[in-house]
Amino acid sequence: DTSATAVIMTSIDSVTKWRNILLHLQPIESNLFGHLKEHLVAEVSLGSIISVSTALTWLRSSFLWQRVQQNPTYYDIPRGLTQERLTQELTTICLKDLREVAAVGLISLSDSDGTISVTDSGRAMSRFYVEFQTMAAFIKLDPKASLSGILEVVAGAKEFSDYHLRISDKKELACVNQSTAIKFPFQGKITKDVQKISLII
Repeated sequence: DTSATAVIMTSIDSVTKWRNILLHLQPIESNLFGHLKEHLVAEVSLGSIISVSTALTWLRSSFLWQRVQQNPTYYDIPRGLTQERLTQELTTICLKDLREVAAVGLISLSDSDGTISVTDSGRAMSRFYVEFQTMAAFIKLDPKASLSGILEVVAGAKEFSDYHLRISDKKELACVNQSTAIKFPFQGKITKDVQKISLII
């Protein structure tokens, strides 16, 4: 194929935003900071990152690095920093996230030479596209956790954060909750998002 057509379907209040993007009136910013931990684990799992230095090289090759230089305040980084100071800022952020994923047990990070390797948990997280917060919750689970305890963690996973309890759901979910097919019913009314997700699962 040498050409293609893209159709953007959006709400009326977002039309101006998308029109500005298409006309290059509004720059596109990076969302990498919001998912940096997941990407770092994935790159370590792939073998693209094997040390702190290669992690920094990878980060400087990203679209994020390009946008940070152009619009640092969008990423809560002061404007007017030298290239060296900007690199230091990103290095601090990268090291912080590497240490956090290492603390959970998703990667092994050597303090002596800065080498990095993935653990079985990190490999599983990367393979199945699990969010960092969710994987951390799974790792913290007691090995002898009950089925209801596991269900509670799954239902509270960040991946389900877009699923909300609507008023129109409550009557139907109340019936589902009373069904004999539900192994772990809730006491009282269904009032929380996590309860809806648990019942659906």
